[in-house]
Amino acid sequence: MLSGGMIAASVKARIRRSELMGSDELGSLLEKGSVREIAASLAREGAYAQLLRGVDLNSVRRSELEFLMSLALLEEGIVFWRYIDDSHRRLLQAWLCTFDIGLLKSHIRGDAFLAENEEWGHIALDKAMELAAGYRLTLVDGDKLKNAKTLNEIVASVKDRVLREAMTETMSFEGGGSAVLIDGKRAQLAFSLGMAMDRWYFDRLYSYVSEVRGSEGSALRLLVGTRVDLVNLYWIYRARRFFALSPEEALTLILKARFRAKFDVLSAAAFAEPDSFSGVLANTPYAGVFDADPDADDHGDAWREVEIERNIYRHLMSVVGQIFTANKIGFQNIAAYLTLKETEMRDIVAVIEAARYGFNKRDAGAILVRAPVVRETWE
Repeated sequence: MLSGGMIAASVKARIRRSELMGSDELGSLLEKGSVREIAASLAREGAYAQLLRGVDLNSVRRSELEFLMSLALLEEGIVFWRYIDDSHRRLLQAWLCTFDIGLLKSHIRGDAFLAENEEWGHIALDKAMELAAGYRLTLVDGDKLKNAKTLNEIVASVKDRVLREAMTETMSFEGGGSAVLIDGKRAQLAFSLGMAMDRWYFDRLYSYVSEVRGSEGSALRLLVGTRVDLVNLYWIYRARRFFALSPEEALTLILKARFRAKFDVLSAAAFAEPDSFSGVLANTPYAGVFDADPDADDHGDAWREVEIERNIYRHLMSVVGQIFTANKIGFQNIAAYLTLKETEMRDIVAVIEAARYGFNKRDAGAILVRAPVVRETWE
């Protein structure tokens, strides 16, 4: 039987859902003429005001901005901590490990190594601890990470043995770790280590939700399992279309976890030509996710990739809708809300990027997950 605390947490998740940005608010944010105006607008929102304090949005890099936004998700998750029992705290802790991984990625990308940004790693960690008072890093040793000067030292800060070994193996395969890496080699190693961390995160999270019973477990498996499937399919698609990997190479990237897209579907997708990818998925729950928008202009592969990311989040939002419509008490409400919050932050980053680089507002609006109300003035 679920506790009174979980009932309170489920109600709080539903209330917080109603406080998220709507389509009209996103449209108003996109309407702003500059990054500075967007910052001023966000500053009126409590969580984002504190988050962006002292940050120059005109110069901050996208990776840094995304990491800072992840702090808002961390804060939201911590709100539920005091309401839930130990078994559900284990689930929430597994969910919030995405923050620890983001912190690791921020260091590994080279931010902490570049002379002009050598303080970024320290600032990010300090800001995290300031904004998320009471949060204890569960995946990494904060002091070790803060003082790390090489990739080997960064990896040594990881507490989880399985992840640490996976990262060490990745570094050994890529041939780096003892010294500061530069240019393309660092970028390649950062990408490979990021993939290793993501595989660990999603496989672990899916194994945790698979242990939950009843309607709560079914809803969690639907949400996390759908994401697992979409991650697998997305990684295969990117590997084949954007990186020209062979089908066999693409299949080495995927997770161990499977939900509805079993290996036969994943294998068929990998061996299909990228332009035929949608056809392979036509009779699966993910039909249409990888389809090109027939009404959108062709802006090239980079834009296509962003469109697919948008479609993936929209599909996840439909699953979130099912969970809230079911009106059941359980951790699935917290997970569904955190998914919506993550989606909101993704859209805010996209709006900031659109203003910074002067994107056409109609095009920018089209790649937001929550489609904004279109203004007549948009070209």
